[in-house]
Amino acid sequence: IVADVIRYARLQHIYTGMGRGSALGSLVAYALQITGVDPVANNLLFERFLNPERASLPDIDIDMPDNQRAEILTYVKNRYGSSHVAQIMTFSTFGMKQSFRDVAKVFGMTEVEISHVSSMIGRSDNLAQEYEKNNRFRAEIINDSRLQKIFAYAQKIEGMPRQKSVHASGVVLAAHDLTDYLPLAPGEILPITQFEAHDVEAIGLIKFDFLSIKNLTFINDMRDLVAKRYEKQIDISQIDLNDDATLEIFRKGQTLGIFQFENPQMMNFLRQLKPTEFADVVAATSIFRPGPSAFIPEFIRRRHGEETVIYPDDSIADILSPTYGIMIYQEQLMQVVQKIAGFLLSKADNLRRAISKKDFDLMASIKNDFIEGALKNGYSQKQVNEIFALIEKFADYGFNKSHSAAYALIAYQTAWLKAHYPAAFMAAVMSSDMDNTDKVVTFIDECAHMKLTVL
Repeated sequence: IVADVIRYARLQHIYTGMGRGSALGSLVAYALQITGVDPVANNLLFERFLNPERASLPDIDIDMPDNQRAEILTYVKNRYGSSHVAQIMTFSTFGMKQSFRDVAKVFGMTEVEISHVSSMIGRSDNLAQEYEKNNRFRAEIINDSRLQKIFAYAQKIEGMPRQKSVHASGVVLAAHDLTDYLPLAPGEILPITQFEAHDVEAIGLIKFDFLSIKNLTFINDMRDLVAKRYEKQIDISQIDLNDDATLEIFRKGQTLGIFQFENPQMMNFLRQLKPTEFADVVAATSIFRPGPSAFIPEFIRRRHGEETVIYPDDSIADILSPTYGIMIYQEQLMQVVQKIAGFLLSKADNLRRAISKKDFDLMASIKNDFIEGALKNGYSQKQVNEIFALIEKFADYGFNKSHSAAYALIAYQTAWLKAHYPAAFMAAVMSSDMDNTDKVVTFIDECAHMKLTVL
């Protein structure tokens, strides 16, 4: 079904990106052109996507331009039948301020009175906590018997569903009429399930995620602009991944307007990193996150030969050498466990998941197997303890390399367009952010820097 939807998008010249998440580890998904990153060339692991020990279906999320999602949903409705496809409902719940405001209205308070009290509510987790922490708010309630009643009722409804809306990406498909499985309500393009996503999956239906991504819209726009202004047809999926002009954009940190690389600290990091190949761009997206970012100085020194690369053990040097001895990716962690303890990659993935989800019972049982396997493979007790401590540390914030590769490729494609068609790039980026004056001013400055005239 996913391959069919992507095939339709391709025929309509709708750019659907590279795929997302663990699906990029699947060679079948790559062969079907669902994903656009070669899992063999990028050393992505299939077991990160489909683990035989996992009961639930793996996700293949579909990224699509935000201005063409409706067109793709219409195709799905026509292809599979309007009674077989629906969007998924979600509930928005009463937050602290909303529960207070709604109860206050029922009790006849004016908008001015309500705003006066609700403006005092801060950022606690709930109203009870806010009452404890916020002296001004507490005093206001203590001094007014009507407010005491309102506060008591607001606490009762806090966290409960307030209204229904449509899930940002969830779509459900079924072999028979959906009304055989769940209640439906009318919707604009598709009907809407009256169960939330968790319950839709719990009754055995398959959920698909069709995600709107603005960056894909402006890759589409840039491609169309280039065709119109330069009479050149670009197949963005076929560009050279080691194009020096594109890598120079990253080396100079000139990544304004480039997906995931616009942060000033990220720009500074890129100038220090000096990427020379696509793999460096993938590493940048993974290490520049809370947790691994602590290793950025070490990573840069080792990359430029200013510090010796040290490995926890020589037997895993080949796994950690692409990232200079620092474990960044979840896939590396799985390979280390496989190498040291002789685990199947599926079991190594279970250990990764147990650590990241703090499942201590599962962790304990797999840790015993790990120690037993490592000792059997000739590692000393001291080495085993050191390596397991390292695994525990990195499993907490190791990043899915498949996900990094997909997002790095979208960033690289936009950077390629900026390097080779700067006017089309800046026109498309500015048009996509016309409602953000501050951003447009920044883009105009960037145009002056690039010696482009803005009409």
